[in-house]
Amino acid sequence: MKQEPPPSADLTQSGLRHYVHPMFYTYIICNGRNGALYTGHTDDIGLRMEQHRAGRFAGFSKTYGCKYLVWFETHETRDAAFKRERQIKKWNRGWKLRLIEAENPHWIDINMCPQWPLPKEPIFAEFRAQIIAQYAAEVRAAQP
Repeated sequence: MKQEPPPSADLTQSGLRHYVHPMFYTYIICNGRNGALYTGHTDDIGLRMEQHRAGRFAGFSKTYGCKYLVWFETHETRDAAFKRERQIKKWNRGWKLRLIEAENPHWIDINMCPQWPLPKEPIFAEFRAQIIAQYAAEVRAAQP
């Protein structure tokens, strides 16, 4: 009888098991710089951002168009990510803004970046400027 791999196992084409240490995320998304903020947690940040961008969740993030990932942190357990989400949701707006701006002062959509944080090297200056310009254009287009 063939056994199924545990949830954290990934089968390669050769059939060998590659065990992946699960990672959990607490994140903040927004609808624009200093706009509406939504805090959540997930075990797949890429999939969750696709879901937010597509408006698949009824509620605050869909109503206010929150789809730009501006801050996240990783946790080793789902419980730790959930507790951090709950902690941040209790914070006042100013604390959340400072949290975002400490790591992402230009409110770059992290989901659009090849890596995060972006290195400070000159080679990334042009890319950083392009991302900021793209983000600003999207925000302007979304405003009535």
